[in-house]
Amino acid sequence: MRCRGLRGLFAVAVVAAGAVKTASADAISFISQDRSVAAVAGVVFGGSHDLEQNTESAPDFNVFDAFVSADASLPHVATAHAEATQFSELSPFEISGHGAVAASALDEGVDGLDVVIADSALLVTFFISEAVAYTAQASLFSEGTPGFGAVSAGFRLTGPGGDLVNFVFSGGASSILAAGVLQPGQYTLEAGGAFSALNAPHNVPSDFFGSFDFRLAVVPEPATAFLIGAGLLALRRRR
Repeated sequence: MRCRGLRGLFAVAVVAAGAVKTASADAISFISQDRSVAAVAGVVFGGSHDLEQNTESAPDFNVFDAFVSADASLPHVATAHAEATQFSELSPFEISGHGAVAASALDEGVDGLDVVIADSALLVTFFISEAVAYTAQASLFSEGTPGFGAVSAGFRLTGPGGDLVNFVFSGGASSILAAGVLQPGQYTLEAGGAFSALNAPHNVPSDFFGSFDFRLAVVPEPATAFLIGAGLLALRRRR
């Protein structure tokens, strides 16, 4: 009788746990990815100019680890520098990454033109075949010379029903944490930051730094772990 009772409790725990969906080995099926970093720096004065631009893109779904920079200068006119970094990973259970953009310029006040652009961006499209729980978190940070350029950054997760998370940069340091359930369907995740400036303030060393960090993780439903744990605990108590 005791053995039959133990078998019954174990069977109930297993059946109940199986009724709750968990993240499988292919919980996230990737459709497309566009991950890149870019840096542009330029100075123009009369018929003279100096321009450098560098970009790098992820060729596939493997880890993307990139850094690019650009520098430009004309004596007694202006100097400009821009750089961008990104490290991102795509796996069946998680999409995560971090990166930064930075720029600096010195306009010596003559009738010239200086420009800097730094960009680090990620756009991933994926498919979820069955409902699974998820957590999403992101943080953004920036600091720099007032009046020097414009910045845009954010973290956005869009699904069949519209936006699940839409976190837009608002200055300084900010973060977000969200959780819920991804229903079956196609999703898009966007993350990153960009900075651009045209003509830095005259005779004022100007600089900017911004960073982003994000993580989207597909996790087993909490009920699954609870049911399995409850079944094992009941078995232990009956012993």
